[in-house]
Amino acid sequence: MSADGAGEDEDNLLQNFLPLRDYSRLADKRIFLITGGRGSGKTELFRILTSCGGLDHVMSQKDRRRYTNLGESVFFVGYAARGPEAKAFPTSNVCDDLLKNEKPDHLGSFWGGLLCSVILREYGGEDRIRQLADQYFAPSVKEGLQKNSSEISKWWKALDSEKEKWESFLDKADSFFKEKDLCVFLVYDELDRICGNYEDLFAFIRSLLDFWYRHNSRYTNLKAKIFLRSDLYNAKSLRFVDASKMGAYRFELNWNKVALYRLLVKRLANLGIEDPVSYLKDVPELLQAEKNPALGYLPGNSEKAFEAFAAKMIGKYMGSNAKRGESYTWVPNHIQDANGEMAPRAFLKCFAFAAEDMLSHGDDISKLEADRLLLPTRLQGLSQGFPVTE
Repeated sequence: MSADGAGEDEDNLLQNFLPLRDYSRLADKRIFLITGGRGSGKTELFRILTSCGGLDHVMSQKDRRRYTNLGESVFFVGYAARGPEAKAFPTSNVCDDLLKNEKPDHLGSFWGGLLCSVILREYGGEDRIRQLADQYFAPSVKEGLQKNSSEISKWWKALDSEKEKWESFLDKADSFFKEKDLCVFLVYDELDRICGNYEDLFAFIRSLLDFWYRHNSRYTNLKAKIFLRSDLYNAKSLRFVDASKMGAYRFELNWNKVALYRLLVKRLANLGIEDPVSYLKDVPELLQAEKNPALGYLPGNSEKAFEAFAAKMIGKYMGSNAKRGESYTWVPNHIQDANGEMAPRAFLKCFAFAAEDMLSHGDDISKLEADRLLLPTRLQGLSQGFPVTE
C-alpha cells in the first residue's frame, strides 16, 4: 500500500480505486463542478474518467439505468498541469504573461479556445468538424488550435477579437455530437497550478466556472467536469457572476468512516499478495464473494465487519480498556479537519506510516497479540507528530 495513499501507476489505478455510491452523480449532465479537500480523491477520479473508460468503473449497472439519457460518453482532458496531457496546454509562466497584458474578464476566450482545440484534436478528422473549422477559423488559427494549442500566441488574439466565430463553432459542434448521440465531457484538474501568482489563479478559475455556468444549459452534448479544491472554491477571491446559483451544478466529495475502511480493505486485498487476502477473508462479509475483473477484490458494506476488522488488526480498544477509545473510530476521529471532514489520503497514511514505524522497530512485532498487525501506540504516536489532516 502506497505510503501517500495514492495509486500512482496506471497499472494499479483501477485496483486501488473504490467506486462510491455518490459517484453516480458524475453521470448527471448538470453537474460540472466537483469540489473536495486535499486528499479527498479528486485527481484519482480525474484519472479514472480520462484514462480508464470514463464512467465504466465509476457507476454500478443499477445506477447507470437511472441515467438513460446519457447515451455514449467520452471524457477528454480539458486542462491538466502534469503528465503527458499537460503538453497540450500553456505552461504557468505563459498564463502569467497573459494576465500582464489582458484583463481577467477576457479569459472566457482562453477557455473557449482550449475547448475548440480539444474538439479539433479529437474530431478534426470528421468531415463535419473539419468543415466547421474551415468555416469559422483562418487556416493559421485552425492549425494553432489543432497542433499548437499550448502556444496561445498563435490563436489567442484571433479568438478574443472574434468571439462570435468560436461560439458558433462550438454551438454547431455540439449539434453534431447530439446527432451522433455522443456526449463529450471535458475534465479539468490541477487548476491551482495554472499560473504562478496566487491571486491570478482566481481569475482563471473564476472565468472557467463562469464559462461553463453560461454554456452548460446551452450545450446538450458538450459538458464539463471540473475538479477543484474546496478551499479555492470557498475563497472570497473567487466571487463570480451567479456564484450563489452554483449549488445545482456542484458535487462535494465527502467520506465517512465506512467508506474509509472500505478503501483500506480494498487496497490491502489488491496488493497482489495472498496473505492479506486470507487475513481479510477471515472476517465475515469484509470482502465480496466475487472478484471484479477490472477492480479486483471489492469490500462489503457491513459496518459490523469493519468494526471486527479493526479489532482484529489493532485490538478492540486503543489501550487496555475503553478509556482510550475504540480502535474503529479512533483514526477517523483524529484525522478530521476543523469542519469534521475526513480525507482518504490522511486515513491511509496513518496506517501505512504506523506499519513502517513498526517494521523499523523489530521488538514491536513480539508485542503483538494473536493475529494483530499494529500496536495502538504506533497509531497514537502519529497523531502527535504527523500532519494527518494534510
